[in-house]
Order: sequence, then C-alpha cells, then structure tokens
Amino acid sequence: MIRTTIPANELLRKTHAVGQYYGFVPFFSIAAATRGQKHENAKHILNISNDFALDPTAQIIARFLKQCRGTNAEPNIRQPLFVWHTNITPGRPAPKKVIIQFHAIGSNRAIADTVVIRALSALIQDLHHEEPVLRINSMGDKETRARYARELGNFFKKRATTLPEECIDCAKNDALEAAELTIASDCANDLPASTDQLSDASRKKFEDLLELLESTETSYELARNLISRGNAWSETCFEFTLGGKRVAWGSRYSELARHFFPEAMPSTGGIFQIMS
Repeated sequence: MIRTTIPANELLRKTHAVGQYYGFVPFFSIAAATRGQKHENAKHILNISNDFALDPTAQIIARFLKQCRGTNAEPNIRQPLFVWHTNITPGRPAPKKVIIQFHAIGSNRAIADTVVIRALSALIQDLHHEEPVLRINSMGDKETRARYARELGNFFKKRATTLPEECIDCAKNDALEAAELTIASDCANDLPASTDQLSDASRKKFEDLLELLESTETSYELARNLISRGNAWSETCFEFTLGGKRVAWGSRYSELARHFFPEAMPSTGGIFQIMS
C-alpha cells in the first residue's frame, strides 16, 4: 500500500542516505558554503523567451537552477555536478507537498541518467517498502521531436472521423498535446511511437541507457505512450509508478539548463513529490 504521508524527518534522512550512496551532493551544503558571497554565475542574465513554455515540473527545475546560479556551483562537461535538493528545511515545519530532486548537471553520458534513475528508485523503495515500476521512453533531440510532431499531425488527420473530436481539434495547434489527450482518453493503441523517429545520435543515447539499466539489473518497461511535451525537455523521459499511480518523473532538460549557465549544459533530473 502506498504511504500517503511520510514524516519530514524520515524523508530528509533517507534522501540524504540515498544521495550520499549514489554520489549526490546536498544542495544546502553548497548554498551554505557560499552564503553572503558574490558569484560570477549571478551575473549571467536569465533569458527565457515568452514562448518557452514551462509546465509545472519544468518550473520546479527552473527555480532550482536559478538557485544554483547564485552559488559557486559551476558544473561543466569536465566536472559535472550530481546534486539533490528538497524544499524541506531542517528545524522548520515541512511544506504540505514535499519535493525531492536529483540532478546530474553537465553530463551528456547515459550513466548520468542511470544514476538519477537508480537514486530515485532506491528512495521510493526505501520510503514505500515496495519496488516501483520504471517506465521509460525517448523523445529524442530537436530533429526527432519535429519529425515526430509531423508524424502525429498526419496521424490525427487520417483518423479525424474515429478519434474524439477534442483530440482532433487540439492537434490543429499542438500535436504532442493532442497525443497526451488521446492517451488519457485510452484511444492510443495505434499512436505513432517517438522511438521510430529517433535520429541516429538519439537512438545511440537511448540504447546506451537501456544497456546500462540492464547491466545494473534495473527493471524497466518501454513506454511508447510516455510523452514529454514542451521546449524544456529532450531525449530520455521516465516515470516511476506504484499501484499504477505516478510518484516520480524525470527527463533530460539541456535546453532549459542552457538559460541558466554561461555555456551549454547537458543535464538530466528527476522529481519525487509526496505529502509530508
């Protein structure tokens, strides 16, 4: 049975233990070490255009990245940063909804995704005493996503008379949103798969990740109906479920990260949310 509420001190203690085991630094230690100092990162101008749509999960990550920018945390492709963060403050009442994040910032290798996934899986299992189901998919790079959106557009045109009207209307403006709506309506049996449209580079990244998951004996399900929508996300997306209910979600977000650092920053992260 899924635990609906967990004491804040247990959440904090187990997150710290899992983070330490998998090599993640607690963000509060980075922030505490540089409190009151001025940093070059803080001078970097955040420039997210109005059409850079941020869904609720992307907003959580964007707020975290903004906090990173104000510290001496300077990840790069030569020295990635593996960090965990939570909105729980020791000694203070816990927020009603606790958010726990694991991030690998500055690494484009599949091992970064694997470590984030393994850490989240371990935390969920420690807290709920049950192994969660990992569902995983790849939406690919910009090239792939554009090609997939066109394929979805053709799909909805061909099935205009058989799919729900709201899905067809939605597809006229956003094929990916329409795909999500179709999945939610349980009408997605023959929905095109994003993995069929992967570029060579994206296919290699996804295969590398699956090989690492298998080599670490991490069980997973390929989930063709798991979609990441919006400009923030790319490549791998995944979710953890318990009893059919999503408890955590993650993805590559390199396009979002580049708005917070002076140089391109390949990044991946996962977010676990629970009531305290």
